[in-house]
Amino acid sequence: MLSFFSTYTLVNVVFPLGRERREAYRIILLFGVISLLGDIIYEGARGIIAPYMRSLGASPEIVGLVTGIADILSYGVRLPAGIYADITGRYWGFTFAGYGLLISIPLMALGGTWVLIAILYLFERMGKGLRSPARDVLLSVPSTKVGTAKGFALHEVLDQVGAVLGPLILASILYLTLSYSMSFASLAIPYALLMGTLVITRGIYVKTIRITIKKNVRHGFQALNLRPLGKNFILYMMAIAFWGLGFISYEIFSYFVKDYIPDYEILILYSIAMLVDALGAVLISFTYEKWGFLTLITLPIVSSILPFTATIGLRLYVYLTAGLIGIVIGITETIVRASIADMIPIEYRGTAYGIFNITLGFSLLIGKVITAKIFKTYLLPYYVIILQTLSLIFIVITYIKLRK
Repeated sequence: MLSFFSTYTLVNVVFPLGRERREAYRIILLFGVISLLGDIIYEGARGIIAPYMRSLGASPEIVGLVTGIADILSYGVRLPAGIYADITGRYWGFTFAGYGLLISIPLMALGGTWVLIAILYLFERMGKGLRSPARDVLLSVPSTKVGTAKGFALHEVLDQVGAVLGPLILASILYLTLSYSMSFASLAIPYALLMGTLVITRGIYVKTIRITIKKNVRHGFQALNLRPLGKNFILYMMAIAFWGLGFISYEIFSYFVKDYIPDYEILILYSIAMLVDALGAVLISFTYEKWGFLTLITLPIVSSILPFTATIGLRLYVYLTAGLIGIVIGITETIVRASIADMIPIEYRGTAYGIFNITLGFSLLIGKVITAKIFKTYLLPYYVIILQTLSLIFIVITYIKLRK
């Protein structure tokens, strides 16, 4: 209930607009609160999942295998989940199921064996895959009423607040209790708040936007093929694939930066990246509203700088790299997603977001393996620049096609 009243007041004070836009902002803010609470749960857990499994006897190879399978599962589920959400129109069903599986994180307090923790972690990642396409469809509808990029950016800001708070909150509890079980059990509180806010959000949403969704899902079966999405979408996915293959992720960067700074400072770097992500998301969204799809050229351009800053090892460049990665994450979480909503009709968006997520997931997976292998070699800058240049080319081609 707190989430409802606080967002209601905030909307009326900050957004003194017409009723339709005010309702849209309220729904976007509520989705943002849901994501904030969700990030407190799973981003906090992701920060200590590896040492927790290690304390239960898991080897480094086991931890790497489990987390790798978890990422593939998360992205792999998104395509069928998006398609089936379009076919059935059960966007809320997928959203509730996906967020419901976050209960896996507080259940990690049961401990016991690393096998149990691994299974629970896989369930949580599957939940992420189930909810993401459907939630993005639901979020895209009110976002189009206020400016698509603005809607996604507002959601992303609140999402990143949770991403920053989650690890800090869990670290504080772990520091005070010296207990992994107590730390994970404490996450039952934000989980209860999340599910309550989700119920409230659906109650408000169906009163204002239900008719739009119900009208369009009749064409859901057509989303089983790529033709309704158009050639421009396929070109765009090529750009995303090349970008993901050539992106130096924070995980790879933090692995090697451990040679230069202590572990606690790596967590500070992560917090900085998340803060820059949130601030950059707002700025880039306003740029998108003015320049449109062409704004996406910032994605490969900024990413092309990373091999030169990430490998130097000096503290100044280490922090600069964290900031640049934050900017890139902000771009991918706002205008990259928003551009799909502007490009694809609502009855196909679940499928489109599913294809986008699986394209992004597998390209990042392959990119991580390759960049980790060549990180300390002279090949890294050449590899990254070639891939990011290809991404830039496909973005420009897509932009030209969209203008015709």
